[in-house]
Order: sequence, then C-alpha cells, then structure tokens
Amino acid sequence: MENNQLKNLPSQFKELQNLIILDLKNNQFDDLPAEIGELKNIKRLNFGGNKLQKLSTEMINPLKNLEFLHLNNNQIQDISKEIGQLNNLKSLNLQYNQLQTLPKELKNLVNCSIDVFENPFTNLSDDFKKLEHIKFEKRVGIFQKFIFLSAVIEGWQ
Repeated sequence: MENNQLKNLPSQFKELQNLIILDLKNNQFDDLPAEIGELKNIKRLNFGGNKLQKLSTEMINPLKNLEFLHLNNNQIQDISKEIGQLNNLKSLNLQYNQLQTLPKELKNLVNCSIDVFENPFTNLSDDFKKLEHIKFEKRVGIFQKFIFLSAVIEGWQ
C-alpha cells in the first residue's frame, strides 16, 4: 500500500487482526490512523515518508507485539514516552524528522536499534549520546566505504 497518496484508512481495516506487516510508506498521512491501534498482532509497521507530526500514546499502547517501527522522513516533533514500553521492538527508525529531544524511556529499549540521525536536536542529554543502541550518525555500509576509499586512492594517483 506504499506510494498511493493515502490520507486515511477505511474503518474496516481494524478487522485485519491477523495482519503482521503493514507498509504505508510514501503516502500522505499526517497522523497515524486510529485503526492501527486495533491491529494487536502487527509486528512490522512502516509509515516512512508521510507527513506525521507526532507519535501519540493511543497509537503506541496497543502495539505490544511490534518489532519494527519505521517513521523516518516525516515531520515528527514529539514522541510519547510510552514508546519505551514496546519491549519487543528491535528496530525504530526516526531519522529525518523534526525531533528536538527524545523521551528518556527510549533508554529502556536496549535490544532495539534506534536511528535518530538528521533531527534538529536542541535539548538532548549527553546520556543519550553514550548509548550504543541509539544511532545519531548515518551508518555507512561497507560498499559505500569501498567506493569512497577507491575514489580517495584514485585521487592520489
């Protein structure tokens, strides 16, 4: 359902109780639809590339089975502290948003890789920067490193 200019979901969507993966990236959502909170078995949720501005408590609390939550490339300014209760979360992608701070409860998600680079943080405690599971810088893959090193070596010749 990605790349469809969707702004909302039909109310019947909440009846998909066995849905495990939902990819709604690159649409026009400005808020997480209420129907998402009804999907108790969802494990992978991708809302990257939308127009989300916040991550509300009502959406987070019911998603106890969630393992992957991708909210990159939105306009999120605030994240509810209840996100720290998603103990099954393995990956949280919040890169390229408008976050100025992070809830301290993110520190509890030690088994979760959290990407937060490219946010305009202004009020962030130094404790966060010491946590290895929270990534503040873009990771460069081995292939990208190889291309970069090749270009540097070629420039020396």
